[in-house]
Amino acid sequence: MITMHPGEYLRRLYLSDGTSYRRFAAKADLSKTAVGLIVSGHKRVTAKIALKLERATGRSAESWMLMQTDYDLSVERTVNGFVKAAEAENGRD
Repeated sequence: MITMHPGEYLRRLYLSDGTSYRRFAAKADLSKTAVGLIVSGHKRVTAKIALKLERATGRSAESWMLMQTDYDLSVERTVNGFVKAAEAENGRD
């Protein structure tokens, strides 16, 4: 199962109240395009972006990075077959 991309979390918690991408982008010192790409899951949350999100949301940069790492790992495990490899190593074919 693929975990939630941090952009989905951003959309649900910080943009669902009608806040525009433009307004949030200005608050986070990001471009409107970057916010749109993050929300759609097409842009990763990097350390620099995490720090900007921390400033805009009050949620720690570490939590944004952890969400991105969790998402990346779940994609690798689910989409790229690492779940099957790990199960085979543990004798659970």
